[in-house]
Amino acid sequence: MIWLLQTESFKLMDVNHPLKSTINFSVAPCLQSLIEARLKAYGALGRRKLCLSGRTGYSSTGKNWGYLWREEMPEGKRREREECTDFMRLMLKKDPDFLFLIIEDRLYGGDDTVKCAELNAFS
Repeated sequence: MIWLLQTESFKLMDVNHPLKSTINFSVAPCLQSLIEARLKAYGALGRRKLCLSGRTGYSSTGKNWGYLWREEMPEGKRREREECTDFMRLMLKKDPDFLFLIIEDRLYGGDDTVKCAELNAFS
């Protein structure tokens, strides 16, 4: 077995406490201003509830929105957006003041896009 640390090093570690987070949430002021200006333009900042959602990911395509549903449909009927828009409709029934920003790995169009003024959805 190959060890990255010598056994003696483990004795010096205090493993009873969690490790300090290395995630840094600080943002450059110019980026924050740009994003706030875009949200104001959408009518969201300070008025609407913002919901961020990622439709796709890289760790497992099985976790992507609509993955199983798409595979069951015939070719030409596998629309990417259905599960995501169904979720947004349910959220809007609960509270019509939601605005949705969907994080995607590419720009979708046609029947696959979630951009929709009726749903307050942007991509």
